[in-house]
Amino acid sequence: KGRLDPGSKELLGLVASMVPRCNDRIYYHLLQTVESGYSDDEFSEALITGLIVGGTIVIPHRRHAVESTEILRHRSQQGEDIMDSSQDGV
Repeated sequence: KGRLDPGSKELLGLVASMVPRCNDRIYYHLLQTVESGYSDDEFSEALITGLIVGGTIVIPHRRHAVESTEILRHRSQQGEDIMDSSQDGV
């Protein structure tokens, strides 16, 4: 609980996960943000913030986040449970 809504906290978690370049943590926060229904603009702004904070070394992880999000959104649109960990491997 707090003043920030849970989805905003997930976007912050996504940014924080980009800095140490941890794809597993990035993926965890991607699941939460996709489930929350964030727009492309909101998601993009969070990734840009991660790039500013982490520097150019996070570019491959930003790319991973974008590609994974596309897959997760597609699964969600197909009615699949994106929180089902048996589908991980993105």
